[in-house]
Amino acid sequence: MSVGQRLADEAARYASMGWMRGTSGNLSVVLDRDPLRLAVTASGLTRGS
Repeated sequence: MSVGQRLADEAARYASMGWMRGTSGNLSVVLDRDPLRLAVTASGLTRGS
């Protein structure tokens, strides 16, 4: 499973528990520390979809 799919799945799971309402919040993960690489969900999207 890709990192993007895992983040999307977690965002949907958190939204289903009421932890991320509407378009509020985002998720991120550190992919590597040297050099620093991050994956971050986009802002302004509905998390449950």
